[in-house]
Parts: sequence; C-alpha cells; structure tokens
Amino acid sequence: MTETRISFVFAKEVGVQLTWREVLEAIDRHMLSSSFAQEKALAELTDESDQALVTLAFSNVNDSVTKELELLAKMDSSSPNIDKLLFLLLSYLRRAETGAKQLLDILEEVYADFNYPRHMASFIRYMPIEGPDLGSKEGNESRLIANLDDYLKKGATSLSFAPSNQ
Repeated sequence: MTETRISFVFAKEVGVQLTWREVLEAIDRHMLSSSFAQEKALAELTDESDQALVTLAFSNVNDSVTKELELLAKMDSSSPNIDKLLFLLLSYLRRAETGAKQLLDILEEVYADFNYPRHMASFIRYMPIEGPDLGSKEGNESRLIANLDDYLKKGATSLSFAPSNQ
C-alpha cells in the first residue's frame, strides 16, 4: 500500500483514539508519521507524565521516536485493535478519495494488506457482488462505494474505539 499519513486532528474528527501500541502498529504500516505520535504525546501531557511521554512530546519532528514509542507501547497491556486501525484508514481514504476507480484500487491494496478481512468483501471489486448486476460498471462501482459508506457509518456508531487505558 502506498504511504498514508493520517493526522492526529483527523483521528480526533472521526472519534478514533489510539493506544500507544496502535500508534506504533499504524506507524509500522505507514499510516501515521512520528508527528502524529508527537501530537498525541502533547495532548496527553500532565504534571505526572512518564519521561518517555515528555521526551516524545518535545522531540524534534525529524528525530527518531521509535525508542520512546516502544517504551510507551510496552506500558499498554492490550493488543492493537486492527479493526480500529482499518476503520481509521478507510475513513481517511474515503474522505481523501479523488475518484471511484482510484479509491477502489486502493481499497483492494488495503484488503490484501490487512489479510482480507471478511467485512471488507462487500466493497471489493473482485469479490462476489451482493445483489443483482446493475447493468453498468459505473453502477456496480457506485454500489461498492455505497457499501463502504455503510460500513463506515455502522462502524462510527457501533464500534467502540475508546482505549481501555487512556
């Protein structure tokens, strides 16, 4: 998948709060940059913050923050919620989309990169369609995008993204 750099502000807009393990996982997947981690650290600073959080919050954006991220991630006992990362990525791609063909091409890459999640099949072109053929490529592609929109709408209301220890 091509590199995607989702901003901290965008994640807040769509209501997704990531744990440090999820931030590290998303950076490894090239979804986020270290500036996301720095903004998150700044947002979480308190008088009693851990040294790794303080170092991360005030690091130079060009500095490597891997050590601090790994320390913060180790303090989090939960596993990364891959569905949450996928929802964040799909929300970003949908909003940034420049055309149906390009969006559907990228969705196929994401589908493979995330190990073919079953719940994505309804908006992947080469998967069996739900319902009758609509008679045109454009009509069928519009249905796929509508299926993506339905997934995002349901995900925004039914999936709980609040991290357990933030």
